[in-house]
Amino acid sequence: MGAQSSLQLEMEGLEDSKQVRRAENGPTCIVLRPTAEDPTKTRFTWLLSIDLKGWLPKSLTDQVLSQSQADFAQHLRRHLDSNTAACAC
Repeated sequence: MGAQSSLQLEMEGLEDSKQVRRAENGPTCIVLRPTAEDPTKTRFTWLLSIDLKGWLPKSLTDQVLSQSQADFAQHLRRHLDSNTAACAC
């Protein structure tokens, strides 16, 4: 099993301004663990908490973020499938 987590830190001098809006990154976590049915397969769980703080409606940015997560998972699956074929593990 593997896990990764992150949390936003505040840094002096990098506050919002009229020219720049800084997104807020809440607790984020990725967990990889073998499935109970097939230990050669991995369950990928990604919890994402982010507020882009832009002028777009939050409902739209939430939809785009969830789609980008799905796209990432699909590209990761393709990448791993292509590398598994080349690996003699």
